[in-house]
Amino acid sequence: MNLEPGMCALITGGANGIGLGMARAFQAAGLKVAVADLDEAALAASAEVLNDEVLRIRLDVSSGGGWPAAIGDVEAELGPIRLLCLNAGIGGPGKLIEDIPVEAFGRVLGVNLFGLINGLQAWLPSAKARGVQNHVVLTASMSALRPRPGAGAYNVSKYAALGLAETLRGELAGGPIGISILCPGMTDTAFIRNAVRRGDAQLGSAVETALAGGMSPLAVGRRVLAAVEASDFYIFTHGDWREDVARRQADLLSAFGGNADPNYREDVAGLLAAAVAKLRQS
Repeated sequence: MNLEPGMCALITGGANGIGLGMARAFQAAGLKVAVADLDEAALAASAEVLNDEVLRIRLDVSSGGGWPAAIGDVEAELGPIRLLCLNAGIGGPGKLIEDIPVEAFGRVLGVNLFGLINGLQAWLPSAKARGVQNHVVLTASMSALRPRPGAGAYNVSKYAALGLAETLRGELAGGPIGISILCPGMTDTAFIRNAVRRGDAQLGSAVETALAGGMSPLAVGRRVLAAVEASDFYIFTHGDWREDVARRQADLLSAFGGNADPNYREDVAGLLAAAVAKLRQS
């Protein structure tokens, strides 16, 4: 997508961490920026690094009810949202699967998955109707490709985000709306401190130490900006994950030799094309 100065971008979870890094990068590129966040203190504090032209909105992304008003307020102030970054996310309890309360699963999925679904359903119809180039970025994680033990709720939510993005990639193909899925590795954010406030983690954890030494959110934001302009679908910011992901892919492909019926044939590409064609006729 050709990003031009004056275009409007909305970033959820935009008051801190990677969202704030995106906001800084987008603002430096001349975009009009709106940041939405549930954390009022973080919204206020973001004024220290973002200028007064940035629109700040309090939004609970997990609730579909607040989305129409939020989009309306942004577009009334800054114009049509041409770049939507559905970035808001939370972690979950650092426990074994069987020890994670169902309520904790629901809380994580409410933000990390339904926060994406709600935003897409509120924005996509009008974005399609405009008939001009738009772009949406969904934030997942490298945990969508290489999940770590002890983070089951988070891993599940990020796998779901990746599946959502890959589904949309097929549904939006050939149209004016581009899509990217951001899968960052360790980034220097307040992720663990926020988890501590919810009772999901403790300070001093190994993950907190790794995050503190991670990539800067601004560097991630700049990579997102470049990827949108290049119309990249996958945004992998941390090259050190490449070998681990390659091992996963090799493991997947090896299973086709041992388990798959070598004599069964079907037109996979044709089935996928037929599904898209049917959707567009409806």
